[in-house]
Amino acid sequence: MTCPAAAGTPPERTWTLGKPAAELDGTADDVYRALWGRPHRASATGDLAPLAAP
Repeated sequence: MTCPAAAGTPPERTWTLGKPAAELDGTADDVYRALWGRPHRASATGDLAPLAAP
């Protein structure tokens, strides 16, 4: 049995905790910027306040 990551396929990174109240879509850099309240080009839907960095 081989690990998918060892075969060159990165694992999916999806976490769901409860009902999603916000959704971000974009590059990792843009999502990071959106969470920190910086200018970004990510698509944001919902309330990001609970996810915002301190």
